[in-house]
Amino acid sequence: MCPTGSTGAGSLTPDFNVSLTDYQRNRALLLGAEGQEWIDNLPAVIADLCSWWNLTPHTQLDGGTEAVVVSVRRTDGIPAILKIASSPLTDEARALQLANGIGYAQLYEYDEQANALLLEALGDKLVDHTYTIDEYLHIVCQTLETSWQRLPDGNGLPTGAERAQWHHNFISEKWAEFSPDCPHDVRDNALRIADTRVSAYDPADSVLVHGDAQIWNTLLTGELEDGLPVCKFVDPDGAFAERACDLGVSQREWIDDLLKGDPLANGRARCTKLAKLTGEPQTPIWEWGCLEVISTSLVYLQLDDAVEAQKYLNLASAWLS
Repeated sequence: MCPTGSTGAGSLTPDFNVSLTDYQRNRALLLGAEGQEWIDNLPAVIADLCSWWNLTPHTQLDGGTEAVVVSVRRTDGIPAILKIASSPLTDEARALQLANGIGYAQLYEYDEQANALLLEALGDKLVDHTYTIDEYLHIVCQTLETSWQRLPDGNGLPTGAERAQWHHNFISEKWAEFSPDCPHDVRDNALRIADTRVSAYDPADSVLVHGDAQIWNTLLTGELEDGLPVCKFVDPDGAFAERACDLGVSQREWIDDLLKGDPLANGRARCTKLAKLTGEPQTPIWEWGCLEVISTSLVYLQLDDAVEAQKYLNLASAWLS
């Protein structure tokens, strides 16, 4: 175990500085005193990890939401990525261990106490390259089909039933807390859908799923297939669930495109596209997508971003009223 928080155990190069975005800071502060302690101790923790794992830090990378990400180099000369999160990475580490580099970045090291991972260095994020929405969906679905692995059991990961129950509990709790500007039947229908996905959980039809397979978490490997990039995932939530659980995430993406014209027709069209790309049935894709949309709206309310929250509430109203 890395001696995190110790004094003088490690050091950072003089030109290396770590900083947090407002979003990262706010996510950490949702944890209360524990989050503030993580913010205060972050430079020392990074120094300790670099000393413990014999790493040379180079630059802090952009784009982390709940974690700081640093490019480093190992003593064998191999570049790697150091990730330090404000929340536990237990499920993420377990998912990466089970994936063993297939469809996901390879995991080199894990420190549970420090909430830190040392990962394979990959290329750019998919979001940093310009493709049509259909091309993005194709790339994400191809990556998902590589990453979906059958497991003999859940291997300690949360199940699809537990993920659906989380949505039920989160929607119920945060709706009561924020009283969003949205019809109550939207909430009621979302809760019924969550109950349906709880009941639908079947270990025999479950695989290792990412849980947040969006283009920000999809990184290029440098290879091409049919003119489009081959990718791997990072930042998995990690679960043992039906494949539609992952496809529902793509139902919530590109929100402005979904809100143009007829949001319900747009959502159904995307659901049909995802079903054709993967061979999965439309009903569970649609239902997981509805849960993702309404839960995302409540996350934005939790982060005091009323503008983005209202976009997702408007979409939820169109889909669930």
